[in-house]
Amino acid sequence: MEKLEPIRLYQIPFSHFCDKVRWALDFFSLPYKLINYSPREPQTLERVPPTLQKLVPIIEDPNNESLFISDSTPILLYLDNHYGNKKNIISTKYDCWKRCYYPVLSEIR
Repeated sequence: MEKLEPIRLYQIPFSHFCDKVRWALDFFSLPYKLINYSPREPQTLERVPPTLQKLVPIIEDPNNESLFISDSTPILLYLDNHYGNKKNIISTKYDCWKRCYYPVLSEIR
């Protein structure tokens, strides 16, 4: 397996949404770098596209053309799809539920 560059996780340290993403990164044994965000220091998000800066957590994946994704659920879906070879955090039954109750997420795969 090729060596992966660390994924950058922009987070608010006390957010349980950010906790979920950290747990997923640990679950998949992915290298990551934490970047703590504070509204008092907006320059921490200068690399992030402006349209994504309103919702943390945000990941930047340098292994996928520096892709940026915000919000914990889309991030979990992305990690599951791209790094979840034999173990997944989201059940395959989730697809049906997602299409019925949260159609916006159906477009993320």
